[in-house]
Parts: sequence; C-alpha cells; structure tokens
Amino acid sequence: MDTPESYVVFTIDNQGYALNLNVVERAVCAAEVTPLPGAPDMVLGVVNIHGRLITVINTRKRFNLPVRELDPKDKFVILSDSKRIAAIVVDDVTGIMETAAEDVLLAKDVFPDIENVEGIIKLADSIIYWLNHDNILSYDKGRDQHS
Repeated sequence: MDTPESYVVFTIDNQGYALNLNVVERAVCAAEVTPLPGAPDMVLGVVNIHGRLITVINTRKRFNLPVRELDPKDKFVILSDSKRIAAIVVDDVTGIMETAAEDVLLAKDVFPDIENVEGIIKLADSIIYWLNHDNILSYDKGRDQHS
C-alpha cells in the first residue's frame, strides 16, 4: 500500500487548491506588500516576514482568475525549495490533509500541457487542484506573455 501524501489545502475564489506539505514553510495573515518596479506582472512585490524579504506572487494573475485588491482576511502561503522562496496570496487556508495515491488523478494524464496543476485530488463532494510548486516559484517564466 502506498504511503499517503500530505498537502496544505487552501481556497481561491471558492475553489480548493493544495501544495505538498514539504514545500510549505508556513501560512501567515496577509500584510502590506511593497511593490517592486520592473517585476514580472504576476509579482505583487515583497513583504518582510520575520526579517526575511519574500516575493509575493499574485496567485489570481498566475491562474488567470479575476484580480482584486489584497484583502486583510487573505493569507500568504510561504513556499520554498532548495533555491527559491515566495509567498502566494490565497483567500483562506483550510488545513492539512492526507490523500492516498489512488485518489489523485495526474494532470498529465488528462491535460498534458497544463502548467500549474500537478494533479486533481478527488474528494467525496468536490475536487482540489494539486499545484506544481516549481511552476509557481518560477514566477518570471510568463514575463514575456504578460508584458
């Protein structure tokens, strides 16, 4: 039997999304973001979190969702890998869940060219998009498309 994977689950526009727990450092309440001149379109700016300057990605732009101003109720999910760190803006963090491999449909099996979604997690009454953290952390990748 496969070991269940652990995910941090959050919502944007009432849709559930997940990231592997091992790439998420923490979730914090949204704070004032300082804009970065010349940054890629999907970068809101930087924020100082416990003395670290962290790039904030406009998740709504990244996923082609309706853009809105940062709300005080929003959350930042801070994710990192061995080379990069960034915060993504989400509406709410709903928790941590474990899911068996058989409950995950890999996106490449359905939509081979999809960039941001790694898979689809099937729940009893909904689905959650499991995000590809590497593409999200590559926030300058789409720079030419949005300039």
